[in-house]
Amino acid sequence: MKNWLLCFVLGIAASTAWAQESAGKSPWAVDVFIHADHFHKNSRLNERNWGLGIKRYFADDLFHSRGEFFGEVGCLRNSQKGKACFGGAGYTYPLFEMNGIRVSGSIAEVYVDYGAKGKSATATTTLPFLSFGYGRWDLNTVYFSKHDGGLLLFSAQRRFW
Repeated sequence: MKNWLLCFVLGIAASTAWAQESAGKSPWAVDVFIHADHFHKNSRLNERNWGLGIKRYFADDLFHSRGEFFGEVGCLRNSQKGKACFGGAGYTYPLFEMNGIRVSGSIAEVYVDYGAKGKSATATTTLPFLSFGYGRWDLNTVYFSKHDGGLLLFSAQRRFW
């Protein structure tokens, strides 16, 4: 069985196991991956990293704070124009909010199948996130330090249900 399918099944199982509502917010979100900016420029690298992810938020009953735990699975077009799939879990915490505009910081442990051509390239890595949001919309930035000198990935997120 392919690694990305296993990530998807485990992510859905974890989401179902914690079927609780986040405080007044929709617990489900869809991420649309848009663009990647490679710090080590290589003309062969694809920077249009289109893809989809499904994210499930869980209320923080452990620390009793304003933060939220989350799990996410998804696939996107990688830098070599192949398919990369991932699954992971993390924690997000609001850093700043004013007039409906919010900034949140997150950290996640993520399993990634990079989908490199001709070889299996998988890794488990800790990733920092920074999100800028308004209403149910967020613009997420994710930094991959172990990816050819660094990679900044952008996604738009919308909470549903």
